[in-house]
Amino acid sequence: MSNPSLNPDLKDTDDDHCSRSQWLLWAAAAVLVSAVWTWFHLDRGWFPHDEGQLGQAAERVLVGQIPHRDFDDMYTGGLSYLNGLSFRLFGVNSMSMRWMLFMWQIVFLFVVYILGTNFLRPKAAALVTILANVWSIPLYSAAMPSWYNLYLAAGVAALMFLFIRQNSRKYLLLAGLGIGASIAIKSSGLFLLAATLMALLYRNQIQFAGRTNGGQWLSILISIALIGVSFLSLVFVTRLDPYMQVIHFVIPFVGVTMFVLFHEWSSLAKKFTGNGGIISESKRLNSLLQDGAVLTCGVALPLLALVQVFWRADALDDLYRGVFVYPKLRMEHAAASFASWQSMLFCFPLMLVIYSGMLPKTDTALNSKATDNRSQLWVIGVSVIAFGAVLISNWTKLGFAICFFSFRNAIPLIVISNLAILYLKRGELSPISKQKLFTLTAICFFVSLIQFPFAVALYFFYAAPMALLTAVAGARACGTPTGWPQAAVLMFFIAMAIFRFDGTWPDESFQEGFQKRTAAKLETERSQLVVDNGDAKIYGQLQAMIDRYSSPGDTVFAMPDSPEVCYLTNREPFNGVMYEFFRADLYADEDNLMREIIDADVKLIVINESPPFSTPVSKKLLDRLRKEFDLTETISANSGAGKEAKTKFSIYRKTRTDSARSE
Repeated sequence: MSNPSLNPDLKDTDDDHCSRSQWLLWAAAAVLVSAVWTWFHLDRGWFPHDEGQLGQAAERVLVGQIPHRDFDDMYTGGLSYLNGLSFRLFGVNSMSMRWMLFMWQIVFLFVVYILGTNFLRPKAAALVTILANVWSIPLYSAAMPSWYNLYLAAGVAALMFLFIRQNSRKYLLLAGLGIGASIAIKSSGLFLLAATLMALLYRNQIQFAGRTNGGQWLSILISIALIGVSFLSLVFVTRLDPYMQVIHFVIPFVGVTMFVLFHEWSSLAKKFTGNGGIISESKRLNSLLQDGAVLTCGVALPLLALVQVFWRADALDDLYRGVFVYPKLRMEHAAASFASWQSMLFCFPLMLVIYSGMLPKTDTALNSKATDNRSQLWVIGVSVIAFGAVLISNWTKLGFAICFFSFRNAIPLIVISNLAILYLKRGELSPISKQKLFTLTAICFFVSLIQFPFAVALYFFYAAPMALLTAVAGARACGTPTGWPQAAVLMFFIAMAIFRFDGTWPDESFQEGFQKRTAAKLETERSQLVVDNGDAKIYGQLQAMIDRYSSPGDTVFAMPDSPEVCYLTNREPFNGVMYEFFRADLYADEDNLMREIIDADVKLIVINESPPFSTPVSKKLLDRLRKEFDLTETISANSGAGKEAKTKFSIYRKTRTDSARSE
């Protein structure tokens, strides 16, 4: 008989019953508290180029332009149409895209609560939901595609839970629709597809364990495929950060695939004792193919809807270039490494709290529960004391590093720990429990691949809520008791997100020694976000200068990496280029460029002197531009006390007459 403490499906023990009204009450409380906190942070913070590319793409599709053909879309294309819809509903403004994101966030929070109640009491699931919220868009509220990928990953996990429980393929079809929508928004949705396929294969192994005969040809084919897939993990290793990429990407990747490979062969050795009798391997394969076909149909529908837009516009080649060629260039130019491998050490106190149920226990026939609690007391006590001490020292650099890196680097440890639990507790967990735990673990890991190759701290939070749910599932599966120590840890991380992080500075907030500076509201035509005072000053001056020398609708040429200039000021962009590094020789022919500028009647040229990704404008091109345009003003703002200016624009306007140019 299975042990209730080890079986997430048996969480409703005699002290854990609650009515439907209580379940809904805790859900409403968690979602309401989270929604209020999110609402008051929705207008905080930005990366100017992100805001510009999102807004410019949305505005362009609103007037009938096609992504990738008429302008450089950074993602698959679906997000531009979604943000375009937000402009149509709420007006052309940065907040419109954030309001759309907020509506999806509400649904996401409810899904997180539902997933949490698969493993926890409703009041504990409510606490997990609040933590998942403060770890998401309040930290960076721009309508980025990775937030939507996260929402859809949680939705797919919930649908897979229903499929596992009810064995109805309608939920599998809906999960496929979610995956297809995720891919249509950003190609990293393919990671979600990979996780779901792994979960389907694992489910198939459990369903047919010990039931097949007629040879092992199917297992051999599956093994070859899994070994081949495991080698794909090497794609996620670069020269920039090989050691931490192996830890974060390769080890969990190989762990997931090899676990399924091992389970494939171990399931063959099991003796079947259920109903239905022995079947042929071909019938097992047929069941697996049927599941895959239903999932594929769901995936295909959103993608076909998007592809037909490009097919009707005769722009399939543009779609291919934008989805497969440009992302490779983006990875080459926008890369960041993890912290040093030593930062992994900070995770272990947290892992002890989460997985204390895995520690050896002195089991006796008399009062074994009390014995188990005593055997774990030292781990929980020491860990909680350590976290309390670190919380007090959070204002120091070392204290912050210990706090932050305890969960920043936890995903690979969570994945490997859960796989170990699935193996060690394989005789105690129910088939449904094992499928749920593996599904969450696979989704958590593959969603975390969003950190490749740009492993800045913010990208962790695109996967953090799934990591949180996966850790909760693993803790319940291994028998970690729920109580005040775990609640204290959750409250600690909620407090850290509220009091230490600040979405007004979504990058610097996650760095040691960060101190809040003065914030101000943008005074531009299309955005009134609350940002760093330096950014508010420089873009306010830029708006005033552009208003002085041009009118709304006039053509302005802003480069490089400056899509926000025309979007914020309501000016017509010179071309559809968002980031110049996509096209190495874009402006190599200066004479042709000048003819295009004259033909487009460009009123102003705005040069970004410190582009985030592309190389600055060459002296040769600047000299050529100065023959037609006069330098009017240079605008810059300091980014903080003692720091150099992060942003600097030079504005050139067309003032010379034709006769003066001929001279």
